[in-house]
Amino acid sequence: MNIYVKVLFSALVLIGVAILSYGMTDVVQGYSAEKWPTAKGDIVDARLRSFASGKGGTRFEAKVKYTYQVNGANYEGERIGFGYGVTDSQELPQKIVNKLKSGKQVEVRYNPKRPEDSTLIAGVFSGVRFNILAGILWIVFSLGGAILISNRRSRDSLPARITVIE
Repeated sequence: MNIYVKVLFSALVLIGVAILSYGMTDVVQGYSAEKWPTAKGDIVDARLRSFASGKGGTRFEAKVKYTYQVNGANYEGERIGFGYGVTDSQELPQKIVNKLKSGKQVEVRYNPKRPEDSTLIAGVFSGVRFNILAGILWIVFSLGGAILISNRRSRDSLPARITVIE
């Protein structure tokens, strides 16, 4: 296998590792957040965001801003939950927005080591599972492609490896 092919497949595997790491970080933080301390927070803004998807449909997302205090310091957060993101259905984001109307108070979970890191919901949303699965599949297909190309090249070089004695 020539150096360019090795570099290409190495880069593809690294992309898969990055996707997998991103998902795993959310899983670890999401479940760690269950043990994080809480603070009383105030909803500053909660709205439904909609935008066109590349497939001609509409995607939806609940957007929220909240403020909270930890040891006398003021913080602002926007995370609803780890792995929460856009969806094709308006139902869940609309329910979240309806529950988080401006002016309401909420329980904010914050990272005790980094109080600016916060969430409203501990645990993980299904979007995290997608990132983990995508990372694993990316790695598997990249390694599989490298193995297939490597085997093809080594098979093609078999005649050159025969030593003829004259």
